Amino acid sequence: MNKDQILKLKNELESLNEKKSNLYFKIEKSKRLISALNSEYKKGKEEFDLSYNKAMEPINENLGKLDKVKSDLDKKKSLYETSIKKLNDEKDQSSKKLSQAKKELDKNEEKLNNSLSSYQKGLREFNYQKENGKNQLAKNFNNLLENQRKLDQANKKFDEEAKKARKEIDGGYKKIKDARENLVNLVDPTYEIDDIFSNKSIDTYYKNSLNMDELSKVFPTFFYFIALLVSLTTIKRYIEEQRVQNGTLKALGYSNFDIGRKFFIYALIPTILGSILGCIIGKYLICKIIFNAYSSGFDILSLDFINSFWIALFTIFLSTLLISLTVYFTSISEVKEQTADLLRPKAPKKGSRIFLEKIKFIWTRLSFMTKITFRNLFRYKARMFMTIFGIGGCTALLFFGFAMTDSVKDTSKIQRGQITKYDYISLFDENVKESDKKSYQKILNDAKSLKILYKKVDVSTKKGNMKVNLIVFDDVSKVDKFINIRDKKKNKIDFNDKSVIISKNLSKNINLDKDLEFDLDNRTKKVKVKDISENYIDDYIYMSKDAYKNIFNKNVSFNGDIVKSDKKTKDKILSNKISQALIEPNKFYERMDSLMANLNLVIAIITLVSMILAVVVLYNLTNINVSERKKELATTKVLGFYPRETTAYIYRETYILTILGIILGYILGYIMLRYVLNVVAPDGIFISNKTHLSSYVISAFITLFTSFLIMIIVHFKLKKINMAEAMKAGE
Repeated sequence: MNKDQILKLKNELESLNEKKSNLYFKIEKSKRLISALNSEYKKGKEEFDLSYNKAMEPINENLGKLDKVKSDLDKKKSLYETSIKKLNDEKDQSSKKLSQAKKELDKNEEKLNNSLSSYQKGLREFNYQKENGKNQLAKNFNNLLENQRKLDQANKKFDEEAKKARKEIDGGYKKIKDARENLVNLVDPTYEIDDIFSNKSIDTYYKNSLNMDELSKVFPTFFYFIALLVSLTTIKRYIEEQRVQNGTLKALGYSNFDIGRKFFIYALIPTILGSILGCIIGKYLICKIIFNAYSSGFDILSLDFINSFWIALFTIFLSTLLISLTVYFTSISEVKEQTADLLRPKAPKKGSRIFLEKIKFIWTRLSFMTKITFRNLFRYKARMFMTIFGIGGCTALLFFGFAMTDSVKDTSKIQRGQITKYDYISLFDENVKESDKKSYQKILNDAKSLKILYKKVDVSTKKGNMKVNLIVFDDVSKVDKFINIRDKKKNKIDFNDKSVIISKNLSKNINLDKDLEFDLDNRTKKVKVKDISENYIDDYIYMSKDAYKNIFNKNVSFNGDIVKSDKKTKDKILSNKISQALIEPNKFYERMDSLMANLNLVIAIITLVSMILAVVVLYNLTNINVSERKKELATTKVLGFYPRETTAYIYRETYILTILGIILGYILGYIMLRYVLNVVAPDGIFISNKTHLSSYVISAFITLFTSFLIMIIVHFKLKKINMAEAMKAGE
């Protein structure tokens, strides 16, 4: 217990003593008050006793009288109780009799209630059956009325349907009569036996697969070239970094084969793993994307992945062989060097005078840093060419992707917006009644139209017979309203009465030095080609009716109209008896749009792969450039170059090589574009080869932006170079 607790208890004890004293004082005071009250009590008691005795005298006298009265009362009470007992006995007997009578009454009442309940139940059942009978009777009566009403309606409908049926029967007899007349006028059909490739869809799809086979020889070669370039730079860098270690191993007695083997293992393991991964992605992802792109517009089954084990094995073997050869030619000179030479860092290449120095009026005007840049470029010729070709390859792929997209867009856009102005070609039956022809012509009066002869003819080409559309115009002066027939310079082409005009795609497949040979109605004709018209979708031969008459020695029998109208007129034409078919150019445009949509995905993959390749090529080559010239760069820092100037010193060369690579990429990309456009174009479609400025700008921007990102990474790497490296000896 501490001091504070003791002090607290002491204070409480003093407080209790004080309360105790106060309590004793109150007790003494109470005792004195009690003594005074006791004296007053005794005095009062004496006075009370005296008064009580005086008062009790008359009371005691009255008590004697009361006892007497009480004795009389007891006697009377005894007599009363006897009477009550007798009365209760009689009451009990009466109660028993009353209970028996009540039970009998309750029993009779229960019987009465049961009888009444049975009566009421029977009454309710009677009322229910009575009401149910009334309802059933009313329902049957209503059904009778409803059936009578239905019978009346059925009789009325029968009369109406009978009238309609009689009209339809009469109309059917008329149709049979008309059909018999048409059968009499029907021309005897001609039959042709063709192979499966005569079906245009099958033939087009088959040719697309052959086109893809041609493309498969180009793109893999291109990607293999860039992959070899990346592998060459990576292996070269690795071997140079291992130079001293190679010398140490050689000094320890390892053979050239053992030293070179580790480079092969280093290169072949990722090559094999990458090849396996590439085979899986190529088969199950890339194949599906290309399959969807080439299958647009066709109703075919889903892609069936065939067993391509041997193809995959050959691909892995080819990749391994190419990388092995790359490693061999890169490492052979290194491992054959003397041990003493390998144990020393490789001496930097000596500078030499370049060709530009001989052109005095240019060289003297260049700044000091620019002269250093040009000398360094020609000092490392191998790296210069690797950078130019690496960047050129990536830019070529980018340019090809964007230019290909523009070409397909232009094809659909120019054909739809500038060349084809009509909505559809309506083909009609010539062997019909005159009334049907008048009805058809009345419909055409509400639209713009031009009479034509439309036929499919067989044209002899370099690849064999080819189905081509022949159109003979009634009035060549109105052709411009429906088709813009112009040459590649956008100049209008005029018709004459001796030759024909052919479309661009057809001109590629025939020998223009000779006359055009085609079959029409089992007659083979040779005609001169006047000019070649700009046309991108389908193949056409255009001629005037005068030229037709001179070539075939007979007048034209027109079988169709080129029409510009709304959908309402189109529906009227289709519902007319004379109409045989409608040929709509929009079907071709939908096919092109579908090809464009799927092609965008292919282009996106090419663009992504190109960017990745550009990053890998630039980063590898820049890394090698920095690692080989580490002492040179450290020296520039000792000389007082700021980090920005050091980065510019090394990256000025990279930007020049990048720009040269972009220019080379434009050339390679354009060559690839022209080749692919000739190969990839679906049958009957000529894809525009016009390139847009945006394709050049975007592909260059992506390449330069990638180079800029690499420069930022290299900039921070250069800042970490230790300046003391420049002071170290070469050994």
